Amino acid sequence: MKLSEDDADELIKKYGIYPFRDSEGTMAFESAMKTASLNNYIVKTKDTSIIKEKINAFSSLHRSETLTTEYSLSEAEDIIRRVLSEVTGYDISMFTKGFELDALNPDSVIINSFNTCIEKYFSGLPKTILYEKNTVEEIAEYVIKQKADLRKHSESHNNDCTDDGSASAPAEKDERSTKLAIIGISGRFASAESVGELWQAVLGEKSLISDLPTERWKEHEKQLKLFDEEIYCKSGGFMNDIYGFDTELFRISPREAKLTDPQERKFMEVVFEALQDSGYSSRTLSSSKVGVFVGSTTNTFSSYAENSWTSGNFTAAQSTPWSISNRISWLCNFHGPSMTIDTACSSGAVAFHTACRSINSGDCDIAVAGGVNIYTHPYKYAVMCRKQMLSRSGVCSAFGKDADGFVPGEGVSAVIIKRLDDAVRDNDHIYAVIESSAVNTAGRSKGFLVPDINQQAEVIEKALSDADLVPEDITYIEAHGTGTQLGDPIEIAALNKVYRRESQRKDLCPVGSVKTNIGHLEAASFFASLAKVICMIRERKIVKTLNSAEINTNIDMDNTPFYFPQSQTEWNADRNGRRIAAISSFGAGGANVHVIVSEYNSMNNKGQNSHSEKEWFPVSAVSSKRLMTYLAVIRDRLAESSLSHIGFDDICYSFRRKMPVLDISVGIYAHSADEAVRVIDSVISSGSASDGTVYCEGFGNEEITAELEKWRKGEKLTGAGCGMNLVELPFYPADNMIYRPDSIVQSRRRKYGSSHRQLSGRSVYGIDRGRSFCDGTVNIFEVLDIMGDVLFRYRASDEACIGSVRFAAPTAFVNAEHFETEISEHDIRVYFAEGSTKNLFAEAEICNADEITDGAEISYIADETLHSDSEVLVSISVHDAVRKFVRAQAPSVSGFAVAYVESCIIYDEISAADEKNIHIGLVKRVSDSKYVIDLRISDGYGSTLMNIKRMYLICKR
Repeated sequence: MKLSEDDADELIKKYGIYPFRDSEGTMAFESAMKTASLNNYIVKTKDTSIIKEKINAFSSLHRSETLTTEYSLSEAEDIIRRVLSEVTGYDISMFTKGFELDALNPDSVIINSFNTCIEKYFSGLPKTILYEKNTVEEIAEYVIKQKADLRKHSESHNNDCTDDGSASAPAEKDERSTKLAIIGISGRFASAESVGELWQAVLGEKSLISDLPTERWKEHEKQLKLFDEEIYCKSGGFMNDIYGFDTELFRISPREAKLTDPQERKFMEVVFEALQDSGYSSRTLSSSKVGVFVGSTTNTFSSYAENSWTSGNFTAAQSTPWSISNRISWLCNFHGPSMTIDTACSSGAVAFHTACRSINSGDCDIAVAGGVNIYTHPYKYAVMCRKQMLSRSGVCSAFGKDADGFVPGEGVSAVIIKRLDDAVRDNDHIYAVIESSAVNTAGRSKGFLVPDINQQAEVIEKALSDADLVPEDITYIEAHGTGTQLGDPIEIAALNKVYRRESQRKDLCPVGSVKTNIGHLEAASFFASLAKVICMIRERKIVKTLNSAEINTNIDMDNTPFYFPQSQTEWNADRNGRRIAAISSFGAGGANVHVIVSEYNSMNNKGQNSHSEKEWFPVSAVSSKRLMTYLAVIRDRLAESSLSHIGFDDICYSFRRKMPVLDISVGIYAHSADEAVRVIDSVISSGSASDGTVYCEGFGNEEITAELEKWRKGEKLTGAGCGMNLVELPFYPADNMIYRPDSIVQSRRRKYGSSHRQLSGRSVYGIDRGRSFCDGTVNIFEVLDIMGDVLFRYRASDEACIGSVRFAAPTAFVNAEHFETEISEHDIRVYFAEGSTKNLFAEAEICNADEITDGAEISYIADETLHSDSEVLVSISVHDAVRKFVRAQAPSVSGFAVAYVESCIIYDEISAADEKNIHIGLVKRVSDSKYVIDLRISDGYGSTLMNIKRMYLICKR
């Protein structure tokens, strides 16, 4: 990292700080480390007066008041708006009440300029204020409060002490129950698109294991043919749609989606659904202590980066595990712990255990726990086949005679966890109670990948002990059961070691494994097991374990209390009337986890309401199109006979709690589900729905319209209805588009290679002779870059600049082999070559500062091309933005022109819609007639599309 000359000059002038050589820095650091008694250490300065002044000012900062002048709140807001307008170039009217400043995507130039300007009015503001506060009002409130807080500081310090001067006693420790509740769940398991579909497959004794989809690894057909025999297993529990994603819903640009690991994208989807299922959202939980814990062990998406780099594309695919969890925390503004965990196959279970421990320790109040496993690249299949880990038959025979290795599977799932006491208090729907969880490691077993019986038994005993249970209390075990000849017998032996101590009974406890239905989902496998158990608890059924009719001969079942169910049966409660299940998960290398969950039996059965008044519920979506789609989904759900026993009050109550607040919202007002279906049918047949409207049969109700608006704002509803039971409702229907590695947009970052020759009095430059622009599209400012490069070399001594630019052809073409740029005394011409033909592409006048009229006018020889190229229109918009910026900074300027563009990098396609995302920062004013600016275009989601560094402008006053 190296400071620019401008930044170095700024440090010298402002602070008296001078740069020094590496050797001097090393010596200074070693000297400082030996001088432990010093807090401040000045290494090198040529002007001690400046730096001493700064140190003294800093030391007295906490003793002085922050505001140099008294301002009211409204006055402070006006000042902040004026400064923001000055440093961004945007009109002050844009900074309305509630305008979110992160929409500006402020870079370091804007932030530094803001800090410098605001210091004139408010001293002592943190330099990170634009990162901490997101609206003008928030900054103003901070400024006004800062003075009052300083006055209260000494007062509050005294209040922290008792009369005798000692510290006050700490608050009493929270002695609430450590039991937790699962209040929301969502998932995709192999081809099952939901928890409900997984249950139907398990209940129907179906296997979702299939052959490798033909489109899955189509980019690697050659390699797959070469290693066809080595990759002997081509079966798996594959997800249907790993590349689909709704960029509009998650406010992520299509470009970023293409570069983001599908595991991260899919985890966003299931977390959104799990939150909706729980009756909470990112809005209601924003700024809360919500933790995010996710297991992930397959990270092969970045393998596509190699192909990108070798082809000269530096916008490569990214597979960063930490981003899976942190993305959720950032999107939802969660403030609890956020971590991605990899302990191989038990990653998800360890994430679940860590989430539970985090809640009970007070690190978070609510936790999102999940796991994800997607095979985006054949690399991992090849590795596992080489280690002989996978099944040759393509069948998962957990505990069965034909067990020959595990079958890989894909899945993603998330659950929402909360303290049981809090869930009961808040009237949450409780899927299951978490009795306990335990984790340990095998240590040095018989082999690095060989499980250890004793440590598996120990983790089972620990979970039982923590839950204050004995083996006979457990009435179902969801085993790890992967279908291996060695692992399955070890798991049964470890269970037997614990359970045999308590009873000699046979057929005491059924054991199953969902992997026989969907394969081994690795990091997501625990959550598939958990989803299955939750469904079994809800339906009170024991289901069949597939492929286990004939038992693995290495398992001595005659001397165990276990059996593998071969048919569906009722799940009988234990001696205390409870249904309690244990779930095991073991990772390669020895990470063992055992979790115990139980059925929640409410002491207060709320039953069904008989309320007959009209009720209402909201429906919300990101667009009118998605709203109509969601209405159709809800209509079909309300028409199902399975809802006939549920009160309409509870349905409306559930919608009001579970519906996410998105861009467009409407209300449905009816007496019953049947009437609601008719109302929705009417809306759908009309072809559109108006935002903020309440639809019903007959006349509308203004009170309900007001309630809808309150719901949108997150305010307390006055007419909340009589519903009190949360019921399961359809999730928001995402509008998924395909973003896969082979469609990653090529970066248009380029380097110029140059050679020159003299010809007829002109200096001719060949630029990019090896190739044209990466995607064959040229932007006006790229042409200015080419022209400026030549102009700077030959006319740098005078104030020559580029005047009017004329284009002879559209800016989009494909077959250009290279460019040639000719410069004469009065003009610059850019040609592009197609074979042996050289075609004029653009020409520009060369003028001096006193010849400037009103900027580098952009025109066309072929006017009909103007409206056919959105990128040209954006470039014109950029030029207009530069003109407005210059006029705002220097009102006396009558005209300007671009003299030189030091660096113009185009990262991605630019469309006409991007013109509103032009950001300009003033770097410095060189002289009365010269300015240097930076300019950036973003896509509105934070990704940079074009970046111009150091555009030199010559202005005429």
